[in-house]
Amino acid sequence: MNYRKVMLLGADGQLGTDWRSFLRKKKTDAAVFTSADLDITDARRLATVVGEVRPDLIINCAAFTGVDAAEDEPETAHRVNHDAVGHLAELAADAGALLVHYSTDYVFSGSEADMVRYPSGFDEGHTPNPANVYAHSKYAGERAIRGSSCEHLIIRTSWLCGASGHNFVKTMLRLGAVKEEISVVNDQFGSPSYTGNVITNTMALLAAGEKGLWHITSRGTITWYDFAVEIMRQTGLGAGIVPIPTSEFPVRAFRPFYTKLSTRSLEDVHGTRLVSWSEGLRELLDKLRKANKNAEHDKPVTETSAGKPGKGSA
Repeated sequence: MNYRKVMLLGADGQLGTDWRSFLRKKKTDAAVFTSADLDITDARRLATVVGEVRPDLIINCAAFTGVDAAEDEPETAHRVNHDAVGHLAELAADAGALLVHYSTDYVFSGSEADMVRYPSGFDEGHTPNPANVYAHSKYAGERAIRGSSCEHLIIRTSWLCGASGHNFVKTMLRLGAVKEEISVVNDQFGSPSYTGNVITNTMALLAAGEKGLWHITSRGTITWYDFAVEIMRQTGLGAGIVPIPTSEFPVRAFRPFYTKLSTRSLEDVHGTRLVSWSEGLRELLDKLRKANKNAEHDKPVTETSAGKPGKGSA
């Protein structure tokens, strides 16, 4: 990475945690901040820290990600995903830093007709039509960056999954271990993005000197039901997956029918690696298995009631 100083924000989220590990492995000179370390909505504090760090690359993984919670807290969602992002873009411009910012497929609210018209997904030039508070706040953040004078990479991902934090894959693993049946919606279409692959492709874009708006997700289009079935198949968990319509799974925020992101532009960039959604799942599950194995190995040895060494609880 040919940057003198990197600043990572939101280092405790799914993507931020993997970015932190990546930067550490690469021995990158990085100033890393969790959301507890630095609240990006604190404009004065944010300006002070950027001035002290003097980064030439800012990676922003901080966001209000609660899709349903945003319906009840619209001001907070916009303060984090829009106002703070706009201020960060101004600070990046003043510092002469490139800003990498992550957005969402939910800026699109595709219909059944859209899935027929755009079978490869919505490309970067397609006009967004956000239909819930979260999506509106993220799209407003995109516009704030583009309206600033800072150099930037805005990267949209979809159905983000990683080894850290909460996500659909980890929820299915937890439920699949204790339930005989799990009901999963079968009328929302898109594709997962895996944190490791997002970082790999972000790095390829940086190495190629690319700027502007890009989409990073997996090959293929599926429903959440398809995703759950494949999780059970690859893990051997015995839970049956029952397909249901969105109408039978009431939530606060509207969920779009179709949000597949096209990655045709990304395919032309040297060094990018696009994986199928099932291959990406296999890689994530392998990573989770290794993490669990290491966690078991690191548990302290205690005395059992029989006086023999045994593994204590973590």
